[in-house]
Amino acid sequence: MLRSNTKRYVLIHHICESSQKYHFIYSIFIDNDILIKLGINIAMIFNRLLVQWLFLTLVFPSNSLNSQSKRGPGCSTTCGNVTIPYPFGIEENCYLDTSYMVTCNMTSGSVSIQGMNVSVVDISLNGHLRALSKVGSVCYNESGEHFVLEKSRTELSRFPLSLGQNELTTLGCDVQSTVKSKTDLVEVTCTTAPGRCMHTVSCSSNVNCCQTRIEHVLPTHFYFLFRSDQNKTGHKNYTSCAYAFIGETGRYNFSELDIYHSTSEKFRYEMLLDWTVGDTNCQEAQKNISSYLCKENSECFDVDYVKGYRCSCSTGYHGNPYLENGCQDVNECEGSENDCIHRCVNTNGSYKCSCPFGQHGDGKKKGMSCTYSKGFIISVSAASVMLSSLILYEGLKQRRIMKSRERFFKKNGGLILQKLLFESKRSSQTAKIFSARILEKATELLTGRKVYSHDGTESELGLAIYFVSSLERGCLIEVLDSKVKQDVVDGHIKKIAKLAKECVEIEGKNRPNMKRVKDELKEINESYLKSSLLFNKVKYIC
Repeated sequence: MLRSNTKRYVLIHHICESSQKYHFIYSIFIDNDILIKLGINIAMIFNRLLVQWLFLTLVFPSNSLNSQSKRGPGCSTTCGNVTIPYPFGIEENCYLDTSYMVTCNMTSGSVSIQGMNVSVVDISLNGHLRALSKVGSVCYNESGEHFVLEKSRTELSRFPLSLGQNELTTLGCDVQSTVKSKTDLVEVTCTTAPGRCMHTVSCSSNVNCCQTRIEHVLPTHFYFLFRSDQNKTGHKNYTSCAYAFIGETGRYNFSELDIYHSTSEKFRYEMLLDWTVGDTNCQEAQKNISSYLCKENSECFDVDYVKGYRCSCSTGYHGNPYLENGCQDVNECEGSENDCIHRCVNTNGSYKCSCPFGQHGDGKKKGMSCTYSKGFIISVSAASVMLSSLILYEGLKQRRIMKSRERFFKKNGGLILQKLLFESKRSSQTAKIFSARILEKATELLTGRKVYSHDGTESELGLAIYFVSSLERGCLIEVLDSKVKQDVVDGHIKKIAKLAKECVEIEGKNRPNMKRVKDELKEINESYLKSSLLFNKVKYIC
């Protein structure tokens, strides 16, 4: 509150953050007497301004919040041979914040990250960076004083060396190199063997080469220092320069030629760095869902020696866990990632194996596999026995039918017929025997009716059944040809019909044999001839 003579004023500040991160301050001077006359409370004015600020903050969020939601369109994903995954990015709105802003040299294809003074050669979603190490060097004159010294200061922004995954390498005769930080709290030293400047082929003996694994967390800002006793006799005749660099463990192959070069430009060794997101651990980050960066189907992991956390797609998913819908389901059934023995069924984030019908188990090679159940084995065995019995029964049935046919064939004069057929081969008159099936088909084709049938109406029955039915109903005359009706005496027709009825009996034992049929037909024929002669004489006399 300000006082001017007798007037008192109220000064109210309104601070608003725009979409471009510019901060605006609105200052309002209001006559306090006017406020009292209007009956307006100062707290009410402040509350209204606060509501306006919250509204503008929600409607125009900052770039930092936008960048956390999703990657904008048109973002480059590569620079030269280096893949640039989110949260890193080249263009504006393509990176999480400036710590992940990538500069791409289109001419050389080199990649650098904001705040780092080394080139990046690989960015992996598993939380690692690979960057080219700077090489420290020192050369001595004949008096043992160094005349060239390159400390090669290194700046790594927020991305420290991976703990236990890098080593300090020193090349040179009787020299000690040290990695130091600005705070001098942590340092790493590597010293080649003193007084033993000779030819060597490896770093194992520390002659002209030594390597020390970096087991402590180094600051992200460090440089190299050297110390040597080059005034000793013979040392300067072997080499007058020494070099030091940091590289990923196990990736440097020593060559004695490396210690003869007075320039560090030939060296190209990669350091392994860690990268994370956020400034808190997973538990704290998950409390604020709006700023939490691990998206759906992903998990959060803490890194003990680095601030922030990492995101990784859950098991069964792959992709970028920092992007919306970035983690997609892996179809394990399409490749060799499953261990199913028989059938594989893909599910969200996993897969299932199934066993064939009648088997149980998990269907996996390294699991319970698939085995037949006892019940299924018993059922299959029972079914096999039943099927075998049925086949055996049908075989025996067909055999009995064949035997029965053979017996009836002999009983009904079949042997006589065979003899007659054999004798007929010697004459011009021949005969042929047709099977019952062929005769049935021929009858159906000629008459349009089945020879024998149990189904249908009486008119649709087979000829034999229809004949017997007509005979029993006294309607025999209906099934006879008109010419037969005129020429044949009614008594003879009845005798022939009776004989025919016996011949079509279903049971073979009720049917007459061929000899009886022959004798009765002969008797009927002789009777018919006598009746015909008598009828003709009577007609002639009349």
